[in-house]
Amino acid sequence: MTRYWLIIFALLIVAVAGVTVAIKQEPVPLKVPAQPSFLDDPKYIAFGKRRYRIMEMEDAAEHGQLPSEPDTKELLAEVRSNDTDWRIRTYAMSLMPFLPDRESAIDALIAAASDRDPKSVGSGVVPMCAVTYLAKMKAIRAEPAIRDWIRFIEQDTKGAVLPGSRQLILSVAKRDLAAIESAKTATTQPTTQN
Repeated sequence: MTRYWLIIFALLIVAVAGVTVAIKQEPVPLKVPAQPSFLDDPKYIAFGKRRYRIMEMEDAAEHGQLPSEPDTKELLAEVRSNDTDWRIRTYAMSLMPFLPDRESAIDALIAAASDRDPKSVGSGVVPMCAVTYLAKMKAIRAEPAIRDWIRFIEQDTKGAVLPGSRQLILSVAKRDLAAIESAKTATTQPTTQN
């Protein structure tokens, strides 16, 4: 019986010694390979700078200062280009109503509303925003482009518009078409004088 107690005592001493050694050892730092942050991505940096610049122009335009000639050309090119980040395209569209050359702004918005490339339309956001700004500008000549966008949404099989957002985008497009039709009616009706 004493032999068993001796074995238990020896195991207890070994266990206590092992725990003591384990506690006193320095922890080994976990080595995780460094991964680049998305904040270091040049595309992200360029996007942020451009977005900030557009925000400055929006603020200035709301206070009556129109974009300069070089800024106007750049904004028009960004709205037309399907190589530009779709978010920048939509931000640039917000300045179209403020451009001095209304017809060029409308042309750029019609081009954006007619873009059907799934890689550049941001799941339908680019044409939707373009149509909304066309309605805001009461661009009557844009009616065919808006009708074409509505037909495209209803028949889209390429995935340019996310299925979950199809109804929302369709309702916005129909609302904007109604605004254009209302503007068209208002300009064609003769005014009555008393």
